[in-house]
This record gives sequence, C-alpha cells and structure tokens, in this order.
Amino acid sequence: MTQTARILVLLPPNYLLTHALEQAARKIPVEILYGTESPHHFSGQTRNIILKLRFRETDKLIETVRRHHRNHPFAAVLGVDIETTWLAALIADTLELLHHPIPMLEALRFKHLGRQKLLDAGLPIPRFFQFSLQDDPDRLAQIAPYPCVLKPTFLSAGRGIFVAENAKAFHSAFRRIREIVAQAPERLRAGRHGDILLVEDYIEGKEIVVAAYLQNREAKILNLVDQQIITDHPALRLTLYTAPSRLPFSYQQLVERLLSRTIRSLGFTRGPLVARFRINDRGLWLLDVLPVFFFSPTARLVQFPGDQSLEELWLREMLGEFPPLPDPLPGAAGILTWSLTQPERVDSISGIKAAQQVEGIEEVSLIIPGGKPMENRCLGFILARGKKPEQVEQALQKARNRIHIRLAS
Repeated sequence: MTQTARILVLLPPNYLLTHALEQAARKIPVEILYGTESPHHFSGQTRNIILKLRFRETDKLIETVRRHHRNHPFAAVLGVDIETTWLAALIADTLELLHHPIPMLEALRFKHLGRQKLLDAGLPIPRFFQFSLQDDPDRLAQIAPYPCVLKPTFLSAGRGIFVAENAKAFHSAFRRIREIVAQAPERLRAGRHGDILLVEDYIEGKEIVVAAYLQNREAKILNLVDQQIITDHPALRLTLYTAPSRLPFSYQQLVERLLSRTIRSLGFTRGPLVARFRINDRGLWLLDVLPVFFFSPTARLVQFPGDQSLEELWLREMLGEFPPLPDPLPGAAGILTWSLTQPERVDSISGIKAAQQVEGIEEVSLIIPGGKPMENRCLGFILARGKKPEQVEQALQKARNRIHIRLAS
C-alpha cells in the first residue's frame, strides 16, 4: 500500500492559520506534520502531529529532522515566516528537497543585508543607518533622523519595531529593543547580526500590500491591498486590510513595475510572496518583500474558483506537480487583525458570536494565547467579503465594535 506523502511545516509560536493548511492537505491528499519550539501553543488549534524541535541549535534541528526522515521520508519542508522558511531551506538542502535559494533567504532574514541588496539594485527604499545595540543611545539619539523607525535586524512578524518622533522616544525604543533581543530565542542563531540595530527614515503615506505568486520566475499579482493601522489602546494594534486597492490605476501600475524590478534584483524564482509599499507626494517606496505569504493576513483575501487555495497550490508545487495558477475570483474582501504591542496577558475575549452575525462577515477567529506574554503576538482576525471594499470595511468596523478584549493589566 502506498504511503501518503508527508510535508513538514515549521511554525513560529504565534501562527494562527494551521486549519487552512490542513484543509488544503486533505484535498491533495498529503499528511502535514508541524515542527515548533512551542507545541503547547498549538495544542487546542490542531490535531495533527506536532514535533518539538530545537530551532535555536540548527545542527541539532537538522539531525532530528533527518532521523524522522529516515523512518518516513518527507516530500517537502516548509516555513510560514522568513525565519522558519530559512530553517526549512537549510533542512531541505540536506535532504535534497526543493527549497528557496539560501543566500537570498539569509539576505532577507537579516534586514540590514536585505536593505543593502535593495540599495545596490537601485530600488527606492527608505534611507537607513546601521548601528550596534552596544552603542551609546545618547550619541545615536543625537544623530538619528526624525521621525525614524528602529528595528532589530533578525526578528520577524513586526517584533521589536518602533517609531521614534524625537530623542526621548528613541531612548525608550532603544531600551525596549535591547530587552526584546536579549529574550528572543532566535538571538543565538543570529550570531554577529543579533546586535545590529537598523534605523530608517519613516516614510509617510498610504501603505499598499501586494500578494503575488511566481511560477518560472514570472510573477502574477493576485491582489493589491490597502493597509491601515488602527491604534485605540496602548497595548493593542488593529490592522485593517481591504482589497481590491482603491489606489488610482496609474499608481497601481507603478507598484507592479517596481515589484517586477524587485523580484529580478533579489532572484525570486517560485512560490508566494508578499511586498509592502508606501506612496506619497515624493514617489513610491519599497518597504519590504518576503517569499512567504501564509503568515500574512492578506493570504486570506485571495479566493480561487473551485475552492482552490494558495495553500493547496503551494503544497502541490512542493510535491512537484506545478499546477497552473488560476485567476482569483472577483469581488471585495477585507480582514481586521488584532495584535499585542506589549507583553500583556489576555484575560478574556467576548462578542465573537455577535460579530459573526454581522452581514458580510465570513469568519471570526480570536484566541487567548497561552505561554509567556510577548509583544506582537497576533490574537486573531475577522474576515469579511462583499461586492465593494467600502461595504467590506463597514462590515468589519461593525463587527469590531462587538468584540471586547480584556487585558490582565
């Protein structure tokens, strides 16, 4: 009897979309196993096998996966954010499986290396400066441009990113980043890059997220998404994504052309990617681009005919099937996400059933996270669909007003 193919998916502790991968896997069919440092974070989220893996020690991680591979081979190893995608590529390389080019992933994993690569390619990016977390913050605060963005170079999913309007805010952000970096489990893997601080000009303007998929080095844009940050609580950040973008068509063409240049410069060849741009009266700016899509909420906005999904397409491609990429279905969609901006505990979340009853709401997924409190942990999302972005946004705002999140503090 032929064994079902197995795919190992590496997960960071704050990933919420395992059910989408499992739904796609059942259609193929393929068996999904998860690997994570924190299995308890997913115990109530999935019934799939969860392997406890030590991401901190790369050599031991690879050897543990090789041992499982010898008993029952994996057909592919995947990640869902840049850190786990890099680890997956290291593992897949030793198992002689498909993976993204490791040098490209390393350049994107460490933000200062990625910025330099984009600068060398002549792409429009924010002006940036590279400092050390061991430097004197008084001296750095005197020479930093304001407003500016401070970020450690090796953390993903928005962790440790702060905007400073003045020297006092710079000091506060510098101190918090030092604390976050010291506690980050990825710090050991980052090596000499772990102490580097990236300081960038803050670019004002409208933010656009582009979801695309590459086959044979050719990118197909799946949607352009308007992004809006909503902050009405010091410890909570709400992010609203709506598609299709309401950006004028001429600006959308500029975004598409810049995305094509970016893909050629970085050497992307295949699979999903997500890129962020900001546009203002001075022009169009590339903020970041990553060869991962499943960690991005914008993945949920794409719908294909016949209940196909991005997860299914990517899993099939990793199995060597290379299916044709269908055109997304028309219509509007939006997603509203909640994340913690401070290491807070969540006491309760109420109003979920009431939010689900709002017309146009397709899914409400909010959970109380377990484990140690940490900043930038996603609590969940509300997904809505409709005919126009304006209708979707109204439905999300109405549903949002029915959700009540109580923090321990």
